[in-house]
Amino acid sequence: MVSRPQQFDVMVLPNLYGNIVGNLAVGLVGGPGIVPGESYSNDIAVFESGARHAFATAAGRNIANPTAMILTSANLLKHLNLNLHAQRIENAVYKVIKSGKFNRFFNPEFTPFLIK
Repeated sequence: MVSRPQQFDVMVLPNLYGNIVGNLAVGLVGGPGIVPGESYSNDIAVFESGARHAFATAAGRNIANPTAMILTSANLLKHLNLNLHAQRIENAVYKVIKSGKFNRFFNPEFTPFLIK
């Protein structure tokens, strides 16, 4: 997976292996603060960061990146068929990322820049 991630379109794994592979994949694309996640069953949908135990060492240091949770909220809105609102949030996040002004760590200017 690390050397050729493009070989996979979908992976279906039991919980433990799903967490391991999910955390590995998150590391490939920028870190735990970047990737949104969701889990579905027949009756329930859970929306959370794509990485488990995401960046616990950032607690209290004001450096955690909120992008994953912001994109997760957009996925929740899509799930609720509020697509226009989800698209507005996603477009704002992508605009901030494309600006190149912010790296994978949180910057106190991130949220005001996102709201613009």
